Amino acid sequence: MLNFKLSSAVFSASVAALALTSSANAASITIGNHSFESPIAPLQPSGEYYSDNSIGSWVVSSPVSGGAGVFNPESSQVNTGTSYFNSSLPDGSQVAYNNAGSIFQALTSNLTTNTNYLLSVFVGRRNDAPFPGYNVELLAGNNVLAFNNSVIPGLGEFAEVLVQYTSGSSNPFLGQPLGIRLSSLGGQTNFDNVTLTATSTAVPTPALLPGLIGLGIAALRKRKAEKVKVEV
Repeated sequence: MLNFKLSSAVFSASVAALALTSSANAASITIGNHSFESPIAPLQPSGEYYSDNSIGSWVVSSPVSGGAGVFNPESSQVNTGTSYFNSSLPDGSQVAYNNAGSIFQALTSNLTTNTNYLLSVFVGRRNDAPFPGYNVELLAGNNVLAFNNSVIPGLGEFAEVLVQYTSGSSNPFLGQPLGIRLSSLGGQTNFDNVTLTATSTAVPTPALLPGLIGLGIAALRKRKAEKVKVEV
């Protein structure tokens, strides 16, 4: 019975150590200008602050002038009196706007094996404009891995849109650079605070198990020592 308890404790501690190891593998992937603070939106004749087809670190693909850029709604409201959004932005003082076409960024990280990717983008719906719909895509090279266009923000609100993708060990797109594409289906959509995390889904090899068991034994001894101190 004593051996069973010991084995159970070691197993539990080893599982905990494994969980810590897995969570430690989670990492944020660098996205340039992720909250669209560059360039600083210039003042336009309309009294609004926005750039014309210019977004730092992002490639604008739009068929029209003013198809996409950065927009400062708070500064614009001072001049126009228009309440574009009901509350503060998800991050920073600027957002990306997209009236047609898309904005794209190729990342410096490549698609790797046995990895779970989670892309988060806040999508905004202006109070003063129709909401046409959008698409948020995660790519590897020119290949769309996953997308989401199902979340509809409330009027004047931002909503978080999540795109998840898990690669295996024999994915045909392994080694290709990851990319993010944000599109509007015609009319204005706003985007903010783009983040991407990667978490390894690989199971530790048998060679790692002795080390995990050792961690479990150490945790058990520590727990026993603390118990003895309490009883004394």
